[in-house]
Order: sequence, then structure tokens, then C-alpha cells
Amino acid sequence: MQVEVTHDPESGRFTAAVDGVTAGRLRYREDDVGGWIMYSTVVDPDYGGQGVGTELVRVAVESARRQDRSINATCWFVAEWLERNPAVG
Repeated sequence: MQVEVTHDPESGRFTAAVDGVTAGRLRYREDDVGGWIMYSTVVDPDYGGQGVGTELVRVAVESARRQDRSINATCWFVAEWLERNPAVG
């Protein structure tokens, strides 16, 4: 299964698609100092447990890091991913 993640900075959203179908979303907003507050990750139940959420978080974190943004993970899924991947986060 190929997961394609796109970023829409205007809406503060990363979207995951599988075979052209939206499978999940990660939402964030910018804080007062330019960091990203990642507050929601949702995966369609049909795609649960297949790595869609993991790929969303990985791409979002890498994007934040490339832009020298700090990450405040208020979403439990993002927070757990960062704990499991300390070298990336």
C-alpha cells in the first residue's frame, strides 16, 4: 500500500491518500513563536492499523524540522510517535 502525503500550509493540514482516496489527516496551527502545535491526527477506520497515521506524522515532523519549527504535540498519537522516534523529533 502506497501512502501519499500532501501538505496544505494555508489550512494547516497534512492529508494522506491511498489510491487517490483520502485516508487520514493531521492538523496543526502555528504558535506565537512560529512553532507548530500538532493537535489532531485522524485516520479513516478502513485504513486503521496500516501505517497511514505513522506516515502522516513522519512527513509532518520532517517538514517541521526542515523549516526549523519546534513541535508541540498536543495530539496523543503525535506525542507517542515522537517518544518512539527521539532521533527524528
